[in-house]
Amino acid sequence: MPPANSPIFQPADKPLTEVGDCFSIGSWRWEVEPRWTGSEFRAWLASPEKLLLPPAEIIERIPPSPSTRVSRIQLREHPCPLIIKYSTPRGVRHYVKDWFRPSRARRAFRLARELERVGIATARHLAAGEKRFGLHLAATCLIMEEVTGFRSWYDHERLTLDGDYRVPVFRAFARMLAALHNADYTHADPVRTNFMIRLRSPSRAEMVLIDLDGVQPCERVSLSEALADLRHALARNPVTIREHHWFLVEYCRARTPQLSPRELRRELLPKPWVRQGGQRLDELVIESHCGLRWWVRQSLVNAPAKAIMDSPDEFLTRGRVLKPSRSSAVSAQDGLVLKRYNFRKWRNLFKDLVRGSKARRCFFRAMHLELAGIPTARVQAFAEQKCCGIPLRSYLLMEEIPQATGLFEWRGDKRRAIQSLARLIARLHDAGFTHRDLKEGNILFDGGGSPSFVDLDGIHYVRRVKDAQAAADLARLAQAAERNRRSNRSDFARFLKAYCRRRRCGDWRHWWRQIAQVRA
Repeated sequence: MPPANSPIFQPADKPLTEVGDCFSIGSWRWEVEPRWTGSEFRAWLASPEKLLLPPAEIIERIPPSPSTRVSRIQLREHPCPLIIKYSTPRGVRHYVKDWFRPSRARRAFRLARELERVGIATARHLAAGEKRFGLHLAATCLIMEEVTGFRSWYDHERLTLDGDYRVPVFRAFARMLAALHNADYTHADPVRTNFMIRLRSPSRAEMVLIDLDGVQPCERVSLSEALADLRHALARNPVTIREHHWFLVEYCRARTPQLSPRELRRELLPKPWVRQGGQRLDELVIESHCGLRWWVRQSLVNAPAKAIMDSPDEFLTRGRVLKPSRSSAVSAQDGLVLKRYNFRKWRNLFKDLVRGSKARRCFFRAMHLELAGIPTARVQAFAEQKCCGIPLRSYLLMEEIPQATGLFEWRGDKRRAIQSLARLIARLHDAGFTHRDLKEGNILFDGGGSPSFVDLDGIHYVRRVKDAQAAADLARLAQAAERNRRSNRSDFARFLKAYCRRRRCGDWRHWWRQIAQVRA
């Protein structure tokens, strides 16, 4: 291992050309470690195809790939055996994408240096080259040292008949994923051929990462991204119940901060809302009632709901009025709520022609939130009243939240309510949603003190919520709390502590300052 002040440990934001390890030989462009810049290696770098010829030993890829060849060779100039990975473009899609990005070999070379810098065990990458003609990527070559004393997880499992080794291997696998997540990396391809294994003892295993194509850096690994990685890893590598428990315990121990294995297990298990009454949540049927076409979740709609769909406007007048306004009308009765969206703004005339009515958008947002496990009023049906394809009115039928109480009208345990609200919004952001209209009327508490979202007009799915978007949502909520004079500085601090603990997003004081800047 070279000393810490070696050029290969330069920060990632420093250009590689500053340390003298980037040069061209013929039609090949190389990025190499400093010790590979000598004249004894340049003959090999000028024509890396020769490294695949005998006496090199061809390594069989699993699964086989016609575009990639891997060989093992021992050079007189280098003390350790080398692994040569020579690739050509894999298809039209990758061919076009490689016009605008570095090749796979260069990305793996730079990523290996970053992983080595943060202390993640990986094969030592020595050189990465690519041959281009203009923008066209013709070939790439990646040279790395062989990890001595290790063998691939696939071979280890194929050659070891005793199954007792699997528990320490899966514990090492959990530590590897935890280290990647702590360093803000995800792994989209956690198959057994991408890891090397060595058993130090019957109860302890070591793991090294060798194929970096699936490793992706990100700004911060959220809970939803970590869960997606874990589900993918367990799906690609089936485990027994005992191995599953050890995997979760080891992963939670290695995470910073530590997690609860029980909570993580509940998050990974299949949710009870996947099926309701034998029907899938996304199973919709179209029914005609009162001259309107209703999109109905057949498993939820009962006789009272069908009576409402037969005369929706009459229900709005005879039911308990919740919100009379020019833009919408809301009434409730018998545990059901009907909301009618009225045509109000002419600028939305052509927008709604393309994007659909508000009822349609809120209906599918509610189903998306329900599938993500975020509490909201469960929707049952929606309908649109159109003229020349333009929705003039739309109706949304949903279940009523029992004993619903407004956000700032809740008179229960204040500390518990603040923590529940913080976890709810953190879960919303982790699932990839923003709420640009967080105010008292859009959040209700049920009789048990659990908050839910009820008005989904301001919710948008952005896949990954940036810190600036989350701070804007929290600033909007803080403004509503100050306007109602129901919270003080201690309540804000308690809220941010619970929010940051749920999202594992750093110091709550940083978020306090960021929210203050947004509000200013």
